[in-house]
Amino acid sequence: MIETKDIWQSAYLLSEGGWLVKVAMERRQNKKKVATFILTGQDMESLAQRFKDGQAVCNVKKLKTHVSYLKQIIFGKQETSEEEATQKTQTGENHHENRPECFREHQTLELA
Repeated sequence: MIETKDIWQSAYLLSEGGWLVKVAMERRQNKKKVATFILTGQDMESLAQRFKDGQAVCNVKKLKTHVSYLKQIIFGKQETSEEEATQKTQTGENHHENRPECFREHQTLELA
């Protein structure tokens, strides 16, 4: 399991087959919100290390799609109350219809 605040690393891991388990939103003292992405999947540790080492190689189109998807999750949550976000997540709204097509069949998302 990988925990990161880096949206690009998260998108890379998703584009390489990782699963997004949870997005935890935290409010800092300066009122800025920070997202922490928790991902799981096969070989995540070595993929994360390749990303950190600058050795990551991936399909750029998939990477872009996953960055957009993660931004939708982050900014979509900021625009709704916590109760609405929880309800939308539980009913499958908010993350199924906006999920990239290549990503829909195996992802489950929990917003915290």
